[in-house]
Amino acid sequence: MYLDALVVRQGESIAEAMGYMSTEQARGVAAGVRTGAVPIYSPVAEQQRAEAKEKPYNMSAERQAWMLGHLSNMPTICVANPVAVGAEAIKTPVDYIAVSDTIMKPMHERARKLGWRMHEVKGDHAILVGDPDTTAGLLEKLA
Repeated sequence: MYLDALVVRQGESIAEAMGYMSTEQARGVAAGVRTGAVPIYSPVAEQQRAEAKEKPYNMSAERQAWMLGHLSNMPTICVANPVAVGAEAIKTPVDYIAVSDTIMKPMHERARKLGWRMHEVKGDHAILVGDPDTTAGLLEKLA
């Protein structure tokens, strides 16, 4: 079960899969983290907080404040290091829940190309927090 998630190929980094960096850039960032030249944490949490000011998430202001207050930065190496085992190695059936308003749309196409069962839901990438009832209901239905 993938919930609006990354679909990364073997040998590819998240940054490459999302189109944020070329292979060479990602390898350079990963090497920089190992030598201490690049910060160990990427500013993902701060980016999410800034973006929410421009475009709030599909949830109440109180719930959004709670969510944004609990975000933490992602280790840079996780974004830049290539994965050893990619999504193409999964041999069991996969259900992919694709939300309508998300930065993960390129991942939706990858999931389709892998032949995964697609389930489209109206919402944004934070649907688990913003609409937990719909999320839980869909997960129950698919289980």
